[in-house]
Amino acid sequence: MHHIAKILILFTTMLLLLSGCENKTELKPNGNVVKIGVIVPLKGKDAAMGKEAVKGLKILQKTVPLTKDGTRIELIFKNNRSDLNTTLLYYKKLASDKEIKAIAVIAESESLLKIADIADEYRTPTLNIFATHPDISKKSSYISSICFNNIHQGQVAALYIRDDLLLDRAAIFYDKENPYSATLSKEFEKKFKWIEGNVVAKLPGNLTGSKLEAELNFLKKEKTDVLYMTQNVNNVFEVMKAVKKMDWDVTMMSRDGLFSRVKSKHKEMINLADGLLTTDHFSNSMPLSDLGMQIVEKYIDDIDSVTNFAALSGEGYLLLKHALEQCNKPFKKECINTHMRNVNQFKGFIGDFDIYEGNAMRPVIISKIQNGKMLFVVKIY
Repeated sequence: MHHIAKILILFTTMLLLLSGCENKTELKPNGNVVKIGVIVPLKGKDAAMGKEAVKGLKILQKTVPLTKDGTRIELIFKNNRSDLNTTLLYYKKLASDKEIKAIAVIAESESLLKIADIADEYRTPTLNIFATHPDISKKSSYISSICFNNIHQGQVAALYIRDDLLLDRAAIFYDKENPYSATLSKEFEKKFKWIEGNVVAKLPGNLTGSKLEAELNFLKKEKTDVLYMTQNVNNVFEVMKAVKKMDWDVTMMSRDGLFSRVKSKHKEMINLADGLLTTDHFSNSMPLSDLGMQIVEKYIDDIDSVTNFAALSGEGYLLLKHALEQCNKPFKKECINTHMRNVNQFKGFIGDFDIYEGNAMRPVIISKIQNGKMLFVVKIY
């Protein structure tokens, strides 16, 4: 059985067991349909992320297609081609369609921030699956996030480096023009300094060649003991290659989604990532809840090939289903939005977490990449 299918069956089975449905008569469709719009990149720079997300959504839809009253959930996919303007165009069209009761958006922070500027005007419940900029849920009362945000991610990274690894001299590589990278770096820096860490330098994330080499030599001379990198995947690996060429033993940490992007789009780079620490939502070898362990033993042989993109999308589907089931037909948007933005003890893959005012209060997973796998280190709330 396909690895992604196996892990997503885990989500479904957890839901069924928790609702006590496993021993009841099979749920039958009642003839009603509720439509959910999905804006997703299937072309362009984010296509690998989008394709993994679609796999997660479709398998959950196939396995748990009905709400508890028998209404069929229909997903209406729109390919934004990794383009901001196309994303906004589809959002406006879907939000204006009376048959669309909610919208899931698979995109990066830049796109979600622009959607947040107009979401209150369209008053359609919107699920953000991947984008972690902290202002997304703040700017709109109609956007809820299943992912953690950069405030939590950056602070956890700083605390782990300073308090667990006892490192106190950091250099930050970031892209100041990218909202995601800029905010994550800012939160890390603020927390790291607050707990008496020193930031030796903040450097452009796109440095290459002799300029990068010169900066790394300077950092080494200044006894920098950790490199924190929030720039894009290709630039992270430029730094890692240069560090290895120098034979410099320095701790390196990067951001959420990096490993999933490498596994789905840059497999040729995977061996270069050995030793890199990451913050993310899941890990290949993470401990699960008791129920999760029980299901894994029955249904999953190997989860190493599963990406965070597929897993988060699976959780996103279940959150949408949960909100729909609190409202029932005619599935009023205000009701759905209320039950997406505030959820107590949502049943996720590695345990329960709350969603408060559209923000997922979930743990950050610290992992270490080794031999093509994300090895679990610690879960921090």
